[in-house]
Amino acid sequence: MSPRLGKSRPTVRSLMAEYSPNPANPVMLLSGEFWNGAAARGFAHGFRKTGLSVAEIDIYRRVIRSPALEFRILNRLLARDVKKFYSQEILTEARMLNAGYFFTIKGNYILPDTLRQLHDQGVRTINFFPDVSFNHPELNVETIPLYDHIFTTKKFHLPYLAEMGLTNVSHLDHGFSPLTHRPIYPFPPGPPEEAYQWDISYVGNASPHKLKWLLPIAEAFPGKRIAIVGNGWSSLAQGTALEPFVLGYPISGDGFARFVELSKINLAVHFGPVGERGWEDTISSRTFHVPAAGGFMMHIDSADIRELYADGQQIALFSNPEEMIDRVTFYLNHEAARRSIMLAGHERCWQSYSLDARAATILQTIG
Repeated sequence: MSPRLGKSRPTVRSLMAEYSPNPANPVMLLSGEFWNGAAARGFAHGFRKTGLSVAEIDIYRRVIRSPALEFRILNRLLARDVKKFYSQEILTEARMLNAGYFFTIKGNYILPDTLRQLHDQGVRTINFFPDVSFNHPELNVETIPLYDHIFTTKKFHLPYLAEMGLTNVSHLDHGFSPLTHRPIYPFPPGPPEEAYQWDISYVGNASPHKLKWLLPIAEAFPGKRIAIVGNGWSSLAQGTALEPFVLGYPISGDGFARFVELSKINLAVHFGPVGERGWEDTISSRTFHVPAAGGFMMHIDSADIRELYADGQQIALFSNPEEMIDRVTFYLNHEAARRSIMLAGHERCWQSYSLDARAATILQTIG
């Protein structure tokens, strides 16, 4: 449950107990990105709560995190050396700490031989894969069959991985990080009406598929406070009715959480079909980040989203642009209904969908 919904304050003793590692438990090496809001940072927090000691191996000690073209080119040129040094760091840490687990998000920059050497040291290797596709320049697909267990957030990955002959695969939805995706106003009641900065908002990278969903919003509500945030929107929306509402920069961490909570309606639309198999998200990390941060979420309808939230009670769903516009109109004009759903969605998310809970599930699954 969200701290905002709790009735008692934790004591210093209870907080110490919550994060004190159990000396009988093995050490976990955790590889990934550790910026505020990143899955690796959230999982490190979650695994520590289970009693594990966690050693963080941050890929951004080796590469430059920047969307600028010159830095992306530089990272590509240095990729071979990055993988070499990163692997050396992982193996050295594993030996020094006598690690029992190696856990990575996606597995970028991991070499097949690194996994083999970890296995030789008795380390169990786990990959949590949250992306729609395995087609990443930093990911060596030859490593995928070498993990002791793979947790994918996409159900459509399961047949593909089965075709590779893998049986050590589980579906596990993404989640939110309580460190980042939390409200700034007390819950209940949430932000006062005058605190809202935006009527309708969307946060996420641009794609033509998303433009088809968001352009009708701009055309239907030109007088409303609309905000579109994320990489690529400035060029994609140029010359369209959406252009005036593009803020022109990405947002993450605490800024993301604050932005979501202070938007009356947060739209959740997805990238669209990807690759030759036409894989397409029905839920994503935003499915959990938005309600967790105290945002009212309107989401594209699917069987998967209905397994997580109740339509009209915890979130609002839509199936086409016309229905989306009708529901946006309704909830902008019915504050009480919107707030009731927002509070219930927030509580549902905090009860079940944190990365703390995902970390516990992973440890239960792998024994």
